[in-house]
Amino acid sequence: LEPNMERLEALSEKYPVYKHLLASGQYPIHGCHRGGRGNFAPENTMYAFKRCVEEFNTQLIELDFRVTKDGEVVITHDDDVDSTTNGEGSVSSFTLAELQKLDAAYYYPHLRGKGITIPTFHEFLAEFLPVPNLVFMLDFKDEHSVRKTIALVEQYGIWDRIILGSVVPSCNALLTELKPKSTPLTTDASTAAKLALGNITGLIGWVDFPQEIFGFLLFGGNLGNAVEKVNFAKIFSFSLLLLCQNFLTVQLWRKSLVDAIRERESLVMICGADTTEKQRECIEWGVDFILTNNPDVLRETLRK
Repeated sequence: LEPNMERLEALSEKYPVYKHLLASGQYPIHGCHRGGRGNFAPENTMYAFKRCVEEFNTQLIELDFRVTKDGEVVITHDDDVDSTTNGEGSVSSFTLAELQKLDAAYYYPHLRGKGITIPTFHEFLAEFLPVPNLVFMLDFKDEHSVRKTIALVEQYGIWDRIILGSVVPSCNALLTELKPKSTPLTTDASTAAKLALGNITGLIGWVDFPQEIFGFLLFGGNLGNAVEKVNFAKIFSFSLLLLCQNFLTVQLWRKSLVDAIRERESLVMICGADTTEKQRECIEWGVDFILTNNPDVLRETLRK
């Protein structure tokens, strides 16, 4: 992994957020998707985030943003509160006070009734900004959350501690407008159409991508073969390639794809490597970032 670390160090001159990840002294990078979820902990809660940092020494936390009825930025993934709390209805239909009366650990019987709520971004930053070199990957679900969250990023002066992204094209367009060039941004859904059209027409070299991180989450079909066999030089101007492992992208995942990306001087982030077997495979193949729903399993895999 030494060449990977050297590559990350070189990229950190352009994107200072990578300096924090290097300073942590761990490689590959241990990342928590939504602070962990499933059997691990109630997702996007302070309880989950604290476990990631205090028990498993994570280096990167991914979190999602929405806005309440009274304009407060809260950390939650879904449009509604039904699947994560004892309430019903959209996040935007609640004031912050109403939202924080809900039990965000309702579906975890051993944690139910212990005061675990949907947190605000203010709460999160107050707790975790003092943690040295901890990096935050911010995922936006609508335009309202973009402006409100970026105002807090400006207030706290943390452009060098964050990675930005959204699959919503309007969110990414706004982020491109608001962020400095030195803060990396992931691709959105519109990139899929541009790439497909460029590939079909042979004009891929003329397609402009304003983002710094390329997301394979958005692509299916035969893209894995194309990346390996075709001159996709424009794609590999990206500093990092993100592949979320799910039923749509599993056919892309193979060592030759990782090798092809590394040969082109880019880094690889995998989201959704949740089993020991899959995590060991990522490490053996030279993946740089592992973003998991099971941070406890990943820490044990890295330890071994």
